[in-house]
Amino acid sequence: MKQGIMRIITDAAKGLNYLHARDPPVVHSGKTDSYRWMAPEMLSSDSPTLQKPSDVWSWAMAALELISGQIPYHDVTQPWEVMKRVYSNTLPDREEYTEFGKYALKPDEMWALLSRCWATGPGD
Repeated sequence: MKQGIMRIITDAAKGLNYLHARDPPVVHSGKTDSYRWMAPEMLSSDSPTLQKPSDVWSWAMAALELISGQIPYHDVTQPWEVMKRVYSNTLPDREEYTEFGKYALKPDEMWALLSRCWATGPGD
């Protein structure tokens, strides 16, 4: 099962890389009502600029869901509370995703990768 999950995550990353390598790059950055997977900058204006880092953020949230079996911010039911957490850069807490270690091939390395994808600045 771990191998299958990692294959899906890896294939999605390769697809994202392919789209971002196009000229001009193809950037998706989420659609409306998918706040749990959106990067904070996507919530910062009515018409945010589509950028590659936003796609990387969303990929990491999708990877977290695939590995853990839980949606990002699964402990929150209200959309406004999810948006508040995302906008304030309150990242998922590994302790709240109890199955993560069970299904990630190298849990510590994978969590570190996801955390880098959620960085909001060069020093993060």
